[in-house]
Amino acid sequence: MKKITLVIVFSFLSWNILLAQEIFKGKVIDIVGKNIPDVKISVNNKEIKLSNNEGEFKFFADKNEILNSIDAYKDGLILLDWNQNNNGDIIVTMAPPATIKGKVLSLYKTPLANVKVILTGIPALSAVTTNEDGEFSLKIPQTVVPNQKYRFLILGYASGGGEEFKIDNLQNNFYTLIPRTSLLNNSKDTLQNDERKRAILNERQYFLLQRQSLEKRLRQLQKRYKDVKNPEKLENDIQKIENLLTENKKALAVVQDKAEGTITELLDIVSQTEKKEKEASEKLNKTRSAAELQKTIAQRNITIFIIISISAVIIVLTLILNLRKIRKQSRFLNEKLGEIKETNEVLIGTNEVLKQATIILDKKNVEIQSQKKNLEDFNKNITDSIRYAQTIQNSLLPDNEDLQNLFKEYFVWYQARDIVSGDFYWCHKEGNKVLLAVADCTGHGVPGAFMTMMAMALLNEIIREQHIDNPAEILTLLHKRVVSAFKHQTNRDGDGLDIGLIAFDLSTKKGEFAGAKIPLYIIKNNQLTILKGLNMSIGSTLRGTKIFENQSFTFEENEIFYICSDGVQDQLGYANKQAPRRKFMKTQLMDWLINNHHLDIKIQKEKLSAEVTKWKSKLPQTDDILLFGFRL
Repeated sequence: MKKITLVIVFSFLSWNILLAQEIFKGKVIDIVGKNIPDVKISVNNKEIKLSNNEGEFKFFADKNEILNSIDAYKDGLILLDWNQNNNGDIIVTMAPPATIKGKVLSLYKTPLANVKVILTGIPALSAVTTNEDGEFSLKIPQTVVPNQKYRFLILGYASGGGEEFKIDNLQNNFYTLIPRTSLLNNSKDTLQNDERKRAILNERQYFLLQRQSLEKRLRQLQKRYKDVKNPEKLENDIQKIENLLTENKKALAVVQDKAEGTITELLDIVSQTEKKEKEASEKLNKTRSAAELQKTIAQRNITIFIIISISAVIIVLTLILNLRKIRKQSRFLNEKLGEIKETNEVLIGTNEVLKQATIILDKKNVEIQSQKKNLEDFNKNITDSIRYAQTIQNSLLPDNEDLQNLFKEYFVWYQARDIVSGDFYWCHKEGNKVLLAVADCTGHGVPGAFMTMMAMALLNEIIREQHIDNPAEILTLLHKRVVSAFKHQTNRDGDGLDIGLIAFDLSTKKGEFAGAKIPLYIIKNNQLTILKGLNMSIGSTLRGTKIFENQSFTFEENEIFYICSDGVQDQLGYANKQAPRRKFMKTQLMDWLINNHHLDIKIQKEKLSAEVTKWKSKLPQTDDILLFGFRL
């Protein structure tokens, strides 16, 4: 029973609360009537709610509360208007924003700063303040164009209320506003003098802004002078600041002179006004008594005198305050000037330290240049020695006359990676037999060159002195001599040479070949025959002792022979610009030989050299190159 009673009491109180509340409801739409969801709505500057998917919203208010204001916010939209229809529903209209810009000028075309500008007819649109150049920027709905309904209003200017204006020079949605005064309307001359006073005050404000700009520039200079390294430039900047201060003082003096001239002009106007009043008094004597006329003139004169006196006092006080500020700023600038001079002295001391450091660095540079010269001389001596060694090495190779006597046609592509080569070719004629050797010694450069000299000396000893002409027997003895030469060294399996040795019997047209890792290529009737050597280098000890064997063949006049080191096939390069880097390879070399063996023997050398040069592109030469081609 108690629970039922409590429910009845609670229901009664809730109903009374609802009856005591006012409900504000409505919807948010765009300019074509489409509902806008998720808009932040506030009624009478109270709580904020979001409109639903249909753009609808609802607020509870106190009984008899009047709807005074609506605020609506959403990114990319701005409030255009709101109203209540006959049913009491609130219709809020929003539109995309647009920006209009403009400038406010006086009748004398001087910028009016710090005045407020607003466009009437748009709810919730706040006034904006002009900057020091009189410029402003307003955000308004895109559908709004300034006209009779939406009018500019200038606040806080002169009387503090709204003032009429005229639009001058409308270009590219940029409005130039020139307000008309509403303070004094009883005399054209008085209106012009009121505008002159405003223009003078605006000029004074303009020069104050200039002085603020100078102060800002001075602070920037002070910040920049912390890192300055040029004392002369610092002195020039100091002189520029002093010149600008002098010009500022002169400008303020000009403003003072203008103010004094304005006071003089106002006094002249008073005199002219008195003269006009006297003329008017003569006419008024016909209808009014002389006493009343004099009383009226006296009252007007007193009023004018009071206005002029108050204006003069205001101008004088303003000038005095400005002069005090200028003196205070001058003292401040003088203090900063002293600090800058102290900084300049510190920089001069730092400059002296830098000069001393420069002297030390110059001495070090001289020492480095001397060391560089010594290294260059040393390098030149070594290079000269190596080039002389090249001359010696080339003198040990067979000359062209000997080769022409031994071979019907031939070419030798002999190209060292460094100045001297680790490859060599050797030939000798013993009776009707012609022996030709092509060898690739371990290494290249100077070490390889030493090996070539030792190998050629051993070949001369075995063939020319011992008169041995069997290729397999020659290589066997050469292997033993090389192993014996390096017997005192350990871990030297890499020291030795690869060699191919051919013996031709010109009377029987038969030949024998033995090789150590260097093959012989024979092309006959467009068919390539390869005679491979033993897969072991001369001087190698890791694979034990093996016996070299001869491979016999017959030859004819049209056959062509090629024997070479691995310099060509190991050359790194690119098949094309997109291909990865790789070696030239033996198969590519054999294909080239088959496709070009029919050419003149000299042209073959030039064409193959050009092919390999194109292959390696900008890469360095990988190894010494030796390729010997010939016909018997």
